[in-house]
Amino acid sequence: MNNSFRSRVRSLLLPSTLLLAVPAVAQADSSGAGFSLGLRGGYGVPVGDAFENAPLDDRFEGAIAPQIDVGYFLNRNVSLGIYGQVGFAQVNPDLCPVTIDCEGRVLRFGVDVNYHVTTTGALSPWLGLGVGYEIAEFEASSGDIRGSSSMRGMELVHLQGGLDFRLSPQVWLGPYAVATVGQYSRASARLGWSEVSEDIEDKALHFWLQPGLRLQVRL
Repeated sequence: MNNSFRSRVRSLLLPSTLLLAVPAVAQADSSGAGFSLGLRGGYGVPVGDAFENAPLDDRFEGAIAPQIDVGYFLNRNVSLGIYGQVGFAQVNPDLCPVTIDCEGRVLRFGVDVNYHVTTTGALSPWLGLGVGYEIAEFEASSGDIRGSSSMRGMELVHLQGGLDFRLSPQVWLGPYAVATVGQYSRASARLGWSEVSEDIEDKALHFWLQPGLRLQVRL
């Protein structure tokens, strides 16, 4: 793990501090309706193929994946939300010799609906279902030569669940896990000023398994 990768990990601590600064004096509606803000820190493990006979873990070993959630509780149990995630990927060493500088990213964004079993006690188990879009990017450089490639497509579904612990009336913290099912449909590559882009004909399914920790402020 290189120094730049470590610095990214340290930089993820700042957003959590800022999130805790959201005023906790905001009182929730008596029905439980209201907005929520969430910050997640997780680690994604790739499974399956980027396209036919091309395992995704041949490119990425994993990804540190911070995520921001914005949600709205329709009542005490049901919430709708949007999310955005930037994963800092660990590139497979076989793909990137020591003489080449490599970087990888996995971007996810979409919508989901979540059901919270209870929001009145100290513990709040929850389950969720959603869809979205995913972009996987890879960049390599050596001297003045730089190249990049990307794959993108629908996140057909993701399943998630967790257990939140109440820290204060508005602040919750707890572990979660997400399993995504995606399919890349288009790929592009760039070398210098030249770029090619085409649809992926031999599509395949890939998965990201992601455990982590979520901090949520319910306004």
